[in-house]
Amino acid sequence: ARASQRCKKCLSAMYCCREHQVKDWKRHKKTCKTPLTCQDEMLRENPQADYLVDVDSERYRMITFRDAMGRVFFRSCRAKAAQGDKRSVSTMYKQLSGAMPEHATTIRRQLKREYGADPLGDECVNGPVGEGFSAEDIKNAMDSMPA
Repeated sequence: ARASQRCKKCLSAMYCCREHQVKDWKRHKKTCKTPLTCQDEMLRENPQADYLVDVDSERYRMITFRDAMGRVFFRSCRAKAAQGDKRSVSTMYKQLSGAMPEHATTIRRQLKREYGADPLGDECVNGPVGEGFSAEDIKNAMDSMPA
């Protein structure tokens, strides 16, 4: 049978039916992580990167913003998005797709999986503007950058 169902947590594992998903859970739960958790782990392993784009099942492309303010702004948006600020997801998409336009569709899909919202959807593009960035947000973003 053809795999038509995905694990709802990681969105990676594919199954042909619920029965096979249940049978595989004991093995799969050891590696099952949300897409955002995977991104966080990869960024810890690659501190020079601001974001990693999953271009295919075997390789990632690193995005590193050269401009220090661009890096701080992106990392601050990422922190806000992780707290549920949907407008920041749209802002991140603009920054990432501008840096790597050939992978804009992949970036959009990846952000949607990570944050649960389409960066070009109405809730992100026209959503409420958050509080902005506090001094603590900026300090945390700067502290996360390699020396």
